[in-house]
Amino acid sequence: KFDVHANALKERGVRFGVYFFSIATTEDKAREEARMFWQYAKGFDPLFWAMDAESEGITKNTILAFTDELRKLGAVKVGCYLANHLYQKYDYASIRDRMDFTWIPRYSSTKPAYPCDLWQYTPTGSVNGISGNVDLNRITGEGHTLEWFCGG
Repeated sequence: KFDVHANALKERGVRFGVYFFSIATTEDKAREEARMFWQYAKGFDPLFWAMDAESEGITKNTILAFTDELRKLGAVKVGCYLANHLYQKYDYASIRDRMDFTWIPRYSSTKPAYPCDLWQYTPTGSVNGISGNVDLNRITGEGHTLEWFCGG
């Protein structure tokens, strides 16, 4: 539903960020995915870009290859979306400072156990004008502000 929602937001003058669910198991595949993502999403002029790093085979090196390739292509505000339980598996702390932001889903009333800018706290939220459940997120206060994500 990306095209439907993205076009509706653009028609209403609402800016937004984009993310890509990666399945890259090598650095070359990660760079290829980043190029494909860039080609698809650049026309929507996103405020920020994120790699969703939750599939089997992802490593800190594939995360870095993906995000570095996006930057080479011209993306700004590039970050990583990774599950709380994968933070240590990826040794993410060792590369966190190479990301512009970190976004962690943890569906509970307990904030993520690791530092992050965005916390996705539920997959069952609701938003006027959208039918069905949507993910809801919060700015954590541990990193960038809402103004930063919105272009400031």
